[in-house]
Amino acid sequence: METNTLIATNNSGSLAHDVGPLRNWLLKSGIGEMQLIHLPSFKRVLVVTESKEAASQLMSKKGELGDIRLRYTLTDTEGALVNPDEEMGRLQVPPHKRTFLISPPTSPPPEFDYSRCEEPPDRVGPTDLGGEIDFEESETDNEGQRTLLSSSAGTITIKPAETLRDRKQEPLPHTALPPKSIFDEE
Repeated sequence: METNTLIATNNSGSLAHDVGPLRNWLLKSGIGEMQLIHLPSFKRVLVVTESKEAASQLMSKKGELGDIRLRYTLTDTEGALVNPDEEMGRLQVPPHKRTFLISPPTSPPPEFDYSRCEEPPDRVGPTDLGGEIDFEESETDNEGQRTLLSSSAGTITIKPAETLRDRKQEPLPHTALPPKSIFDEE
């Protein structure tokens, strides 16, 4: 299908960096007004002509280009080059208006009263509460366990830890190195 726009590519990808050979060939062809749109990230160049006939004349001469290939695009490209009398049917850039940047308020605001809004620190810290708990009410059984709280939801008991002197078995020997794992490399 013939359109007024051609896509120029080449195998080596040099067209993405140097459009000079294509531009010189287009100038020598004498077809008329054209627009080149260089797309280096796609390694392509679009050639927009005034009409489909101009594009087909370029396609008939594409053998002179060497390693540069030309293909038609799927749709025609519209714009001032194709229809100079028509208004562009696309969105225009909005007119430049003055925009005011609104900064956040200073932190804290100038009318902030530190003495009125801030509370003094607590007199009793959380570490001081341990001395106020009364363990005298807890029950102690014959194994030395103390019951701190007993309710239908559950019971909190404290069991005293064994000391090294009360152990009946010998402690494990200390090793200089940790034991080897099967995942360690040798």
